[in-house]
Amino acid sequence: EKARLKAEKDAEKARLKAEKDAKKAKLKAEKDAKKAKIKAKASASDKPKMPPNAYILFGSVEREVISKVNPGMGSKEIMSEIARRWKQIDPERKGAFEAEAAKLLAKWKLDNEKKPPTLWPPSHCPTCDGGMAEPQPPSQEPQAAPQPDQQQQEP
Repeated sequence: EKARLKAEKDAEKARLKAEKDAKKAKLKAEKDAKKAKIKAKASASDKPKMPPNAYILFGSVEREVISKVNPGMGSKEIMSEIARRWKQIDPERKGAFEAEAAKLLAKWKLDNEKKPPTLWPPSHCPTCDGGMAEPQPPSQEPQAAPQPDQQQQEP
């Protein structure tokens, strides 16, 4: 009797453990699928990244200089120093960064120029040769009205 009860208890434990493991696996699979969907959505983004502006270009150059001179300086202090230097920069040097930023922006705009959408012919239209045919104006010929059946019935 004890052996049978122990066997039932062990079987119940094994069943509960299997259910718990299956539940964990399902949750993990759902979580992984959600992460994959988010990652795919982010990588499939059609929106190209904007080029850096003059301040960002200046900051990237100055960050290297400040980090070499003050290796123990934290990122917050470095950002504050970059902002202070940007406010005090001479107009000639600032103009060089602005010109570089304008050049990068012009190149970006040229590379990412949007083309107007094609409204006609729709690509799904079967009579338009898959969107490659010229649109045809509707026919101007009047259609004859259907004639009623004029068979004479014999008595």
